[in-house]
Amino acid sequence: MTRRPTIHELLWPKDSAFDALKAWPRGFGTRILTRVWEGYDRLVSEELSRIKDFANLEQVERSLTDLHFDKIVALQSGDEPFLPTREVPNFGATHSAKAMPPSNDFGFKIRGGDLSLVWPLEAKFVPQAARVDKYLRDLNDKYLKCRSSPFSSEAGLIAYLVDANIDATCSAIAHGIGQSLVKSKTFYKRLHWTTEHARKVPPNKPYPATLRCHHLMMPLTVELA
Repeated sequence: MTRRPTIHELLWPKDSAFDALKAWPRGFGTRILTRVWEGYDRLVSEELSRIKDFANLEQVERSLTDLHFDKIVALQSGDEPFLPTREVPNFGATHSAKAMPPSNDFGFKIRGGDLSLVWPLEAKFVPQAARVDKYLRDLNDKYLKCRSSPFSSEAGLIAYLVDANIDATCSAIAHGIGQSLVKSKTFYKRLHWTTEHARKVPPNKPYPATLRCHHLMMPLTVELA
């Protein structure tokens, strides 16, 4: 190891015997994703419904991610098994003390558990159905290369959509991934799909070798009941 340990690594050390799959509470991902969708519902009804044109605004992606996270936090009762957190660093992906670790847009930690573990989400503003290159980059460069939340076997990608052509967006993502998106049975009423991937696990790292990626399509303009 070419650098000293971080506080996280000192408090929650991992070795080759660490079982990342058993470290997560049962149904953790489902509860998290439910809360993410609930936060989106509130964001649309309370704020985004007042905006008619997103095309001519600055910093749309950062603004949406920030407000979405705020809605998730506002829904917290304190009894959930998870803790929402922003900009979560992956210290294990750095090799020197001065290097800036990669991070997620936001994520969820286990309340009262190993706080070095993060269930991650990345969010991208997709102004047109075909423009999914940055979205796919997060999947390929962060999730599949284990640079982001490597101990989680699941992760989420959010597409904030201006173009309401959901089929075209999903087709563009499927083409970029090289596999079809599968409609989620748990979130069948939502614009929610999954894909399964093999990951590039570094030697001697106890990371899950496969990843289930959740694709959440979130239109910014919707008809409210």
